[in-house]
Amino acid sequence: HRVKNNLQVITSFISLEEKFNNSPGRIVEVTKNRISSLALIHERIYDEDNMNFISLKGFIKDFDDKLVGLSDVKDVNFIEEIDSNLTLPITIMTPIVLIINELTSNTFKHAFDTSDDYKEIFKSIHVCERNNQKMCEFIYKDNGAGLDEEFDINKSPSLGWTIIKSLSNQLDGKYEICPGNGFGFRLTFPYVED
Repeated sequence: HRVKNNLQVITSFISLEEKFNNSPGRIVEVTKNRISSLALIHERIYDEDNMNFISLKGFIKDFDDKLVGLSDVKDVNFIEEIDSNLTLPITIMTPIVLIINELTSNTFKHAFDTSDDYKEIFKSIHVCERNNQKMCEFIYKDNGAGLDEEFDINKSPSLGWTIIKSLSNQLDGKYEICPGNGFGFRLTFPYVED
């Protein structure tokens, strides 16, 4: 059932790419990254004691290694601040991983210059309490070029941002661009306990 759903997700992504992108090479490249992201989730499912929940800390490390292997950008320093006990259900992991994939792919494509001495991507995921409700807060930052000051995520016509907004809404999440050097993104969504 999960595999069927994920294959439908991939088919939808390919259809969207065809509408937004007329380069077959680019469509293949981004689709390959998305398939790798979903494949890693399935690998992890079978390593867990509870097949409905995935431990996040080890998964994110493996995921970062896999993304770098698929990219031309090398020597990226990944910093993760993730509670070692934090697990998320597969229904939440899939959109989160696809959001991280889009953000990281955008960073690799737009933020870093080959001459940059130090390239850094920071990710934090933790549980917090907001209005008497347990929430997950996901923060993503890079030390790259950043966005134009006029950029508005809600008005962006790009496919990457369309996907990120759609997946955030799927999580019933609230997202925002964080000010500061480089690029920053924050997403909060309801926490589901195992």
